[in-house]
Amino acid sequence: MGMFRREFPSDLNKMHDALTEVMSYIHDTARGLDGQDEADLRLVISELLANAVIHGNECDPQKKVAFEADVSYSDVRITIRDEGTGFDHVNETGCPHKSRVFDEHGRGLDIVCSLSDEVTFNGPGNEVRVKKRLRTNG
Repeated sequence: MGMFRREFPSDLNKMHDALTEVMSYIHDTARGLDGQDEADLRLVISELLANAVIHGNECDPQKKVAFEADVSYSDVRITIRDEGTGFDHVNETGCPHKSRVFDEHGRGLDIVCSLSDEVTFNGPGNEVRVKKRLRTNG
């Protein structure tokens, strides 16, 4: 149905603006979007954008975060890429992943994994792709 693409500097205020913009696009494009799916998508995208800004690009406003949302009747596919060196996603995460409820870091990826149908990373770990099936549109 549609593709949304944006790039923004690694700044938490810009991240919030980008999140608002992409959620508005998803809401308008996936007509009849289930409220729970919308809340899940907001949380997933928020966690991933924050990881890209804070951990990937270390809040360096000279580095960019690029993301896209591909919206269809049956699902939403999100890709987020930062300019950082990545992380060891093979040993650090996996969906489903052991719970990190009491860890200081890593809970965001557990949230993403629990609310998404597919989560994959590129080799270095500075790009993540997420698929979320929609309940009412498919």
